[in-house]
Amino acid sequence: MQLIQDYEDYAEVNKQLEKMGYNIGIRLIEDFLAKSAIGRCVDFREVGEVISKVCRPPGVGVPAM
Repeated sequence: MQLIQDYEDYAEVNKQLEKMGYNIGIRLIEDFLAKSAIGRCVDFREVGEVISKVCRPPGVGVPAM
């Protein structure tokens, strides 16, 4: 509600929500990589593979590939 009150324009609210989600995701990934024993990833694809194999929530019903 606060974003809607601050911006009043739904397009701007969506932009801000996307920005917030991106920043949260970046922080989570950086924290995970800093605390894990995984070496440096070469590219974004490798980061995605590591995250999907290690951080997949249990009970999703979809096996990690």
